[in-house]
Amino acid sequence: MQSESLIIGMADDVKSLHTRIENILSKKFPSARILHFYDTQSVKSFLANNPYGLDILLLDIHFGAKEETGIEALPEIRNFAPGLPICLLTSEDDPAIIREALPYQIDYLYKPVEEPQLAITIEMAKARMQDYSTLANQVKELTDKLNSTNHEEGMAVTGRLRDLVEAIFCDVTFSRKALTKIVGIDSRVFRVIKAIDWKQPIN
Repeated sequence: MQSESLIIGMADDVKSLHTRIENILSKKFPSARILHFYDTQSVKSFLANNPYGLDILLLDIHFGAKEETGIEALPEIRNFAPGLPICLLTSEDDPAIIREALPYQIDYLYKPVEEPQLAITIEMAKARMQDYSTLANQVKELTDKLNSTNHEEGMAVTGRLRDLVEAIFCDVTFSRKALTKIVGIDSRVFRVIKAIDWKQPIN
């Protein structure tokens, strides 16, 4: 993923934080686009129509007393965009909150957000999205090969696919449906993924 195509979603109800984040990002990633959201519903509506529309989402936890929290919105956000890197913004050092969000494969930043930490978070997201792209290309190659092989050779290819996924995602476990969305492959590959002995999915 090139920096000129980087699209960052900023979701927080405090406009001054939007300004601060945008000022930081404009210095480190001058060609990046920043999309502003002020509640979780607008984030979900955007991703429902554009599941690959963001390269990273910076998501606040609290949006006002009567508003849905960022953590409460995570299940739907993940449903719309399973592979989207998400970074929670929090001013609370509460392990319980972090534990609640961890199953959704998130990072987090403490407020006030500082430039070095934010830059590192964005760079890590860029690297992860590049991993997704690499995985998608390799899955396509293996799927094409599987479609032209016999059963024994096909099982070997399936094992290679499993190794690729485990190498890229390490300890993170996805459901088969989520993985299919993440790597951007079509329904032909679902039968390949179905044959893999996955660990208990958390998504």
